[in-house]
Amino acid sequence: MFWILIKQDRALDSKTYIIERRSGQDRRNRALPGLRYMWGSGRRLNLRRKSDRARPAILDWYTESLFAGIIGVLCMSLLDAALTLILINNGAVELNPVMAYFLSYGQSVFIGAKYIFTSCSVVIVLLCSHVFLRRPGIYLRSLLNVFMGSFGLVIAWECFLVFKYVL
Repeated sequence: MFWILIKQDRALDSKTYIIERRSGQDRRNRALPGLRYMWGSGRRLNLRRKSDRARPAILDWYTESLFAGIIGVLCMSLLDAALTLILINNGAVELNPVMAYFLSYGQSVFIGAKYIFTSCSVVIVLLCSHVFLRRPGIYLRSLLNVFMGSFGLVIAWECFLVFKYVL
């Protein structure tokens, strides 16, 4: 709905026509953006207003470093799964009871479950990446660094075990 406002210019004694394009609805009240923004034509890279940063919101664009962190975590998860399977095929035992359950159904189910669990956690961090946690004083996107560090330590330990007992 468009409205035309007429503004009287007193200095020139002429009328200026202004077309009002706003619909009157605040787009920030919606939890999810419109579908047109999710298919590459979005504009929001960050949240400008303090009131917007106080609650979770989904952005349209994300930084390259966040994308690289997500890809890194997913690749490290798959490498962890591969090294775990190498160790299990050579006599090791899976100590995580949840992953041991999926391993009992086969290696592909194990890898699929590990990838799905990792992907879900990464998507949650992505959707809430701009949320600031006051108590520790960090943004939630910093958890990707924690994930990468944890996977790095696990992979280093598994590489040590592979070189010591398998090769």
